[in-house]
Amino acid sequence: MMGVAMLGALAAIGGSASLSFRQARLAAIESMQEKTGIWAQAISRLVDGARAKLQLLDQATQGEINQQTANLLRRLVVESTIFREAWMVKDGRMVCSDVGVLAEPVPMASDLCQLGSVAEVRLLPRPSQGDQSDAILINYNTGKGYFFGLSIPTQTIGELMRYGDSNAAHATFFMRQDGVVLDRSLNSVPNVTPPTKVPPAGLSETQDALIYSRVVPGYNYAVVAIFPKKALWSLWAQSVPFYGGLALVLALCFFLAAWVANAQTLSLESELREAARLKQVIAHYQPILNLQTGKCVGLEVLMRWQHPTRGLVPPLAFIPEAERTGIITELTECMMVGALEELEPVFRDHPHLHAAINIPVQTLTNPSFPAHVDRLIRGRFRYKNISFELTESTSLTDAALGQLRVMKDLGIRLAVDDFGTGYSNLRYLSLFPFDFLKVDKAFVDGITNETKSSGLVDQIVSIGRACGMELIAEGIEHPSQVEYLKNLGVEFGQGYYFAPPAPIHELIEWLARNAEGDKCLL
Repeated sequence: MMGVAMLGALAAIGGSASLSFRQARLAAIESMQEKTGIWAQAISRLVDGARAKLQLLDQATQGEINQQTANLLRRLVVESTIFREAWMVKDGRMVCSDVGVLAEPVPMASDLCQLGSVAEVRLLPRPSQGDQSDAILINYNTGKGYFFGLSIPTQTIGELMRYGDSNAAHATFFMRQDGVVLDRSLNSVPNVTPPTKVPPAGLSETQDALIYSRVVPGYNYAVVAIFPKKALWSLWAQSVPFYGGLALVLALCFFLAAWVANAQTLSLESELREAARLKQVIAHYQPILNLQTGKCVGLEVLMRWQHPTRGLVPPLAFIPEAERTGIITELTECMMVGALEELEPVFRDHPHLHAAINIPVQTLTNPSFPAHVDRLIRGRFRYKNISFELTESTSLTDAALGQLRVMKDLGIRLAVDDFGTGYSNLRYLSLFPFDFLKVDKAFVDGITNETKSSGLVDQIVSIGRACGMELIAEGIEHPSQVEYLKNLGVEFGQGYYFAPPAPIHELIEWLARNAEGDKCLL
């Protein structure tokens, strides 16, 4: 159990580490998604506003180069907190600006005169003396041989986003589709360079970073966030104390559960030894009927534990542990002694009945067991009143087979229990001439459920017939099962349909109600 607890603790630690890293990665991705969304919406609103104002400017000036146009350009700049310059260009020369009408038109660099389609805007970086642009230029194509332009300082979008980006662990870039960077965030993420081209929309990953790209709604521009994996590991390290503490708590829970389970197991083992010493193990009896005549022909002796404080303990709660620890031998002997004493008057009144007792293989390793059985039976009732059942999973050694032969020579009959649920093959049945083959409840249940189990019952019956054994079906609960088994020629059956397991006084009452010659059905 402690080994299982150790594995559980390691799994908890590994799982917590993996979970914390996945949470850190998810937090990084969500942060990039959120910030690129904010940037994209802000840029879309800014460009929409600039285009609308330049469109109104064109409608108001009609391309005239005069002081009124200059005044409108100046008003556009003065009333805005974003625009820093405004101008009008005709035939590649600036002819008017927010300062006034130029006496001598100024030639514009060709790369600053790029235009989109008519009534659309095109964003350009204006180079400065450094390696970055100092402004974003917005050119509005009137389609009439001239265009209007505005400049926005590159820090403008970054300033608008400063609150949202100041604590971000990723860098954000506003880019054209050709890879030109128009603006970037103002956070303190070092050594993050933009990609040479815009990545596909959505999440992508390189060896060094997570990347999230989002298209600006309505425009052929993109906002790209880059989260360095060094920062991701740092973010993960921040969550380690919490998840590490969680892993430690889970590990302690595993060890505590193992300790409690181990203590309970030790307690159960000691209680079972005490139960054998104080003869707390009792027998319940379930009738076995002849399916063709309906008469009771025998009964199975089933072990129960009458606990002094917990009452009647069901077999599955203690028999597996008793088998594991070997205490099952003592418990079986205790139950058998008590059962044979209780059954003496039953066999006297019903001499045709036989009692089937389950015996563990450990019992057969005791060379004095046949003599002990002989002492219990001799002079009290006939040997054929007793049969012993061995589960199919029992591993029969030569010594065990020798014990069985001694008891069979006495006249005790032998049965194979739970056939089909163990690991043995047909060779198991050829090792010894058993008298009965018991069909397990799991296969009988399949008869009602109309599954393949009913077909398996047919095969088991055929095997029993081939080996010269009589068949006993366990766990019968429905009349349809009785009819199916009768049609197969199965001789005997038991189950809740006839009678549940009961203590000796209830068995005697049941036998009295179902006198010999009557149908012994509930």
